[in-house]
Amino acid sequence: MTKTTEPGVAHEVFHEYPEILTLEDVAEILRCKKSTVYEMSRHRSQLRYKNPLRFLRLPCGLRVRKQDLIDWLDRLAEEAQVNGTRKC
Repeated sequence: MTKTTEPGVAHEVFHEYPEILTLEDVAEILRCKKSTVYEMSRHRSQLRYKNPLRFLRLPCGLRVRKQDLIDWLDRLAEEAQVNGTRKC
């Protein structure tokens, strides 16, 4: 079930990216190292987190759907509000 996102300041950064993102794109958006994104994609990391980011394992490499990244960020923000924390 995909949540429709309202266009806003938080999601404006995504309009310049394609629908399928590379790990470099994800790292740039999240402002972290590519190795951090790669670690998030590993099976054991996926099992460790309550809200893992969904990755596509394609013959050409790992990819992320843009909408999956937006939904993941929204879930983290909602969880932080519920828990009263700002930590992702």
